[in-house]
Amino acid sequence: MMAWRKINKRWLGVGAGVLLLILISRCHSSPEDASGPVPTAQVERQSLVLEVKASGEIQARESNRIVPKIKRQAVVSFLIPEGARVEEEEVVARFATDEIERRVRDAEGTLAQAELKVVSTRTELDIQILENSNTLKIAEQAVSDAKLELEKFREGDRGKDVRAADLAVSTSESRYERSIKKYHEAQSLLEEGFMTEDQVEEERIAMETAEVDAETARLEVKILAEYDLPLRLAKAENALSKALTELEKTRKKNDVQLRSREQEYQTALVARDRAQADLDELQKELENHVVKAPTQGVVTYGDPNNPWRRGDVQVGMNLNPGEVLLTIPDMRVVQAVVNVPEALVDQVKVGQPASVAVDALPGRTFRGTVALVAEIANPSGWISSDVKEFKVEIPLDTNEGLRPGFSCRADIETGRIDDTLALPVQALFRQGERWGVYLARNSSFREVEVGRSSMTHAEIISGLNAGDEVRLTAPEPNE
Repeated sequence: MMAWRKINKRWLGVGAGVLLLILISRCHSSPEDASGPVPTAQVERQSLVLEVKASGEIQARESNRIVPKIKRQAVVSFLIPEGARVEEEEVVARFATDEIERRVRDAEGTLAQAELKVVSTRTELDIQILENSNTLKIAEQAVSDAKLELEKFREGDRGKDVRAADLAVSTSESRYERSIKKYHEAQSLLEEGFMTEDQVEEERIAMETAEVDAETARLEVKILAEYDLPLRLAKAENALSKALTELEKTRKKNDVQLRSREQEYQTALVARDRAQADLDELQKELENHVVKAPTQGVVTYGDPNNPWRRGDVQVGMNLNPGEVLLTIPDMRVVQAVVNVPEALVDQVKVGQPASVAVDALPGRTFRGTVALVAEIANPSGWISSDVKEFKVEIPLDTNEGLRPGFSCRADIETGRIDDTLALPVQALFRQGERWGVYLARNSSFREVEVGRSSMTHAEIISGLNAGDEVRLTAPEPNE
């Protein structure tokens, strides 16, 4: 007995709710008229279909969720009516654009300033290149001139001046020697009476002058060799060194100034490109404030996985980035999405058949097969209860007449018992921890072992035989 109870413990949950409702209804019903017939049922061998009932709604198997590509919270200014049929690229929503348009205008102004900066820095760079070329040529010419001056002194002027000085010494000495000879000749002629004393004096003065000139020429040679030539050589060498230094300074200065201008130009280009990218991004964001349908179909508001948020979707709402605004279901393949209580979800398996009834289409039944049983319970909405429910998806064999959002009820076949003793669940009664029946022949209570149950019948493991007749109501105390 205990082993059977352990084996069937989880299966008792299949019909436990039904049995409990029956017992509660009996507690609140009026006693039968003693004069009326007692309703009974017969224990029979039959097949039982075990089912789990759940409710939910019709959804598309695949849906195009429209998540606007906004960067920050935006206010919805236009929404196409829910249920409207749209074509691909048709506008389905818009957001208020006052703020983004202002930012676009600011970005356009920033870009214009950045482009002007690019032009000015490019012009300054070109000017700097020309100035560098000019100053470099001047410095190189100065070096060339200094080299030529030094070479001219070494190869020409120095030798020429030395020769000229030597010639001056030779000339002055020769003149001095001739003046001495003429003076002595004049003295002889004075004695002979051919010249006067004045003429002799003139010859003497000429001799002394020639002597001074010779001494001066010799001094000039010394000054030239010891002072003038070394000084002029030093000046020429210093001029060349200074020109070379100025050339190096010019090159370095040009390099620094050129790199500075190039850096300014590159910085301006980067700023221009950044301003262009910012403007492009803002323009793209502005374009994204107009939402278009990615495909044709019927528009529904919100995310079908979060149906309690559907009512929030309206003109004037604030939408955050990443949130689903609209959904366009692909109604070529539809499914029933139902919620199964946690007490029954373990009985539901992928691949089990199900029949689905739709409130909007009375009298029609749709067939399907369980494709998904959620691993975690549905998130609680703002109205929550202690009962956890799990989502179950049942793709249907046809989509004829179905629309997303239709309410539906699903009967999921979780098992079948063939050729077993069974009786209506109304015939089962509970006394304490025991389940049993009241025999029709004498109204006595008999304990039975109950197996699995469908929504209408319960399996009897032991306690009754086929053909036994049992009451469907409890006997009155005086019976």
